[in-house]
Amino acid sequence: MTFQVLYAHTPSQRRLSSNMKESVKDYLNMKANRKMIQQKLQESTGKIITLQDLTNITKNDQSKTENLDNCLKILKTKYGAHAAVLRDVDNNFRGLFIQTPAMKSTMNAFPEFLAVDATYKLLKIGLPVFLIIVEDGNCQTEIVGVCILASEDRQSFTWFLETFKSENPAWINVKCIMTDKDLHEREVIKNCFPNVNLIICVFHTLKIFYREISCQKMGITPSQRTLSLELIQKLVYAKTDDDYEKYMQGLKDSVPRTVYEYFMKNWHNTKDEWNLGKNYFKNSFLNNTNNRLESINAKLKSVINKNSPLEHFINSLFTIISSLETERDHKAVYGILKKPVDMFPEDSDERKYFKLLTREASKHVLREIRISEQIRSITVSADGYYIITDSRGSTKTTVSSCNCVMYDAMILPCKHIFALRRHLHVELFDRMLVNHRWTMDYYKGKQRTL
Repeated sequence: MTFQVLYAHTPSQRRLSSNMKESVKDYLNMKANRKMIQQKLQESTGKIITLQDLTNITKNDQSKTENLDNCLKILKTKYGAHAAVLRDVDNNFRGLFIQTPAMKSTMNAFPEFLAVDATYKLLKIGLPVFLIIVEDGNCQTEIVGVCILASEDRQSFTWFLETFKSENPAWINVKCIMTDKDLHEREVIKNCFPNVNLIICVFHTLKIFYREISCQKMGITPSQRTLSLELIQKLVYAKTDDDYEKYMQGLKDSVPRTVYEYFMKNWHNTKDEWNLGKNYFKNSFLNNTNNRLESINAKLKSVINKNSPLEHFINSLFTIISSLETERDHKAVYGILKKPVDMFPEDSDERKYFKLLTREASKHVLREIRISEQIRSITVSADGYYIITDSRGSTKTTVSSCNCVMYDAMILPCKHIFALRRHLHVELFDRMLVNHRWTMDYYKGKQRTL
């Protein structure tokens, strides 16, 4: 082996220039293949470059001391974001709340439904990152708050929600909040938002049942576990109180005592928070899982390196936020520019709703008009309401309100209202039936780019 070969492998000869290191960081931040980067560098520089050299470049960059003040400066100057910091009596960092003016504006415009969830292992310091999202007037997901907490204790979580409230006066219009079943979080939410419909993501509900009702924890056999989970799943999806009571009796009669006692202690008294019956869906916009948040969390993890320093996390976070906002904005603009297919006569009720509402909201209403034609059973109750019966049961309906799931969830006219109006020869179109959040005019006035 010649001296020149040995010399080429020494650290001094493998060292890259500052500009080249910055280029490498850019490639790595874009998740480029390390072996392809290695080959490109060797071809362009003529140097021996190892994969460890590439790793060291990122390590050296991440080894900079976490500087909260610098991160706050970046949030304010680079992203125009408001940041609130929680510190303990010894001035130790306990939490960081982040919200941009665009997030605040969206929260003010569409506050009725919130979903809250945390994702983990994004930060080098191992802290959970909480996101709050809303659903806009075109059924699109928007982030309206981000919070990093050093501890998920009651005091810190209370600070998070109270800070969110203080920055967003529209919190008083929140009607429904979805979370997972963390006891401390839910109790704090109930205290901070005392009048909301607090519901649990059905995916998390079933996940908890599968985790907690195990042979080892409950002292049961595999067949007993299978039967218990089957009955509890029926309880989760029971649509009426009668169905729920029927499955409850089956649970009491059929499953081991340990399972029944666990269910009664931890779940039965909070039935409306996880059972997909009528009360669950009130003001939920028909959301029953946190899939909207899970999708965003997956995008965060695809861009933000695991265990990132705070500054890297912030920059990567806003890369994702910018990308999401661009996609939402494009969809909003495209929905305005694209001329829809003329499916309905000019003076028809369907066309009037189509022109009044956003594209996604109009899909809900037009579907309800279509299926309302199948309803035949309409009777009058003693208290003056109309009782409308279909394959899913009976509802109490007037020409402007209904107690069905669709109406309570969406604040939009349902098939029962349309069926009754048709039965009474009342015009189907009435803009007073529609909550303003779903109208195209309101959406244009509140969407970022319209």
